[in-house]
Amino acid sequence: MNLASCLKYLLIAVFCFGSAMARSASDDEQADKILKQLEASGALDSAVDRAIERRIKREVEQKQKAEQDERARQNDLTKNARKVDPARDHLWGDKNARISVILYSDMECPFCKRFAGVPESAAAKFGGKVNVVWRHFPLQFHNPNALKEAHASECVAKQAGNNGFFSFANAVLNASNGNGKGLPDGDAGVLALAKQAGVKDISAFKTCLTAAQTAQAVEEDIKDGAAAGITGTPGVILRDNVSGHSGIIGGAIPQADIEAQVTGLLSESQSN
Repeated sequence: MNLASCLKYLLIAVFCFGSAMARSASDDEQADKILKQLEASGALDSAVDRAIERRIKREVEQKQKAEQDERARQNDLTKNARKVDPARDHLWGDKNARISVILYSDMECPFCKRFAGVPESAAAKFGGKVNVVWRHFPLQFHNPNALKEAHASECVAKQAGNNGFFSFANAVLNASNGNGKGLPDGDAGVLALAKQAGVKDISAFKTCLTAAQTAQAVEEDIKDGAAAGITGTPGVILRDNVSGHSGIIGGAIPQADIEAQVTGLLSESQSN
């Protein structure tokens, strides 16, 4: 039933309100007459337009409210992310930085590939006030290559430290075929990039790849990300390491957006 028909029967109902009288032909005629008058005057179109506008406004408001609620829920979950620990985490920048850009990443993720190096470039704009923390979050459908590359990066870090770790991780992101397809040269390519990142003891590196401690470190990062509300990659959380305030800032967002949110968090910390 269209709006005009609905209005017609509404008018009939008004005529019959308070009465037990059955609807008659004269009721229909009177309703049609009023309806034609409304159409001719443009009042009906105006009423329809207002009704549509009100409905659209309600839907927009409901969507905005749902998005705000979801954002608040996600921000609340970020409190579950473990505190930044220079002895445990892979850090780029000053270990004593007030603000950390915590990056949960998957070396086979095409969005992470596009995002490679962006957090570091953003952090560099703030001198020693901001650092980048990398945590592993290899997605199940990108395994086994994503998991193997995460393990390899842990083993690179044992020999080449944080600089070697970030060098290797970004090199893998740049060279990988992505979407779980791995490097063009497979395991040989992983080893070649590990050497470039600073690995000298090849035997120790290979032993490390299958060590329980290596698998545990990656698994701890995955569990940490899940507890913090990370569901995809790259997942990025900003944390004030002094106040403990944290919030999620989305995925592969532009560098300028990261810088803007970091600036806001720094301003907030300075006012407290």
